[in-house]
Amino acid sequence: MVMNGRQKAFADYYIECGNAAEAARKAGYSVNTARQMGKENLTKPYILEYIRQRTAPTEQKRIASGDDVLRFFTRVMDGDEGADMPDRISAGREILKRDVSDRKLEIELLKLESKIGEKTQESDIDDTLLEALNGTAMDVWGNGSGEADCQ
Repeated sequence: MVMNGRQKAFADYYIECGNAAEAARKAGYSVNTARQMGKENLTKPYILEYIRQRTAPTEQKRIASGDDVLRFFTRVMDGDEGADMPDRISAGREILKRDVSDRKLEIELLKLESKIGEKTQESDIDDTLLEALNGTAMDVWGNGSGEADCQ
């Protein structure tokens, strides 16, 4: 099946932002139906194949692959990029947007956010939570060598 213009635009925006509802809105679907249409579009094999082909590392020499982006967000979340706590939490959110099936990461991120919400100083944040976030991310995306760990 051939994609129509709006479906192609959706796929291109989805590659850019990683959020189906936002991609659907940018592609011209109505605000009221964007979430449903985004979800529906991600079930269509020809759209998924287009997204897969566009994100193939061989076709994107100048653009980071999905794994590259996730590794970067993981390094930021772990503090390896010198980011402050709000940026580390934002990186965790970006990881979650990419449809992580492991909910442990989301739970640990919520714990971090609640500590920030209580106006806790960054130095008071329990490092074990950050280690758990990083460990979970590494379990999901691998060890940084480009290959995911087998479970």
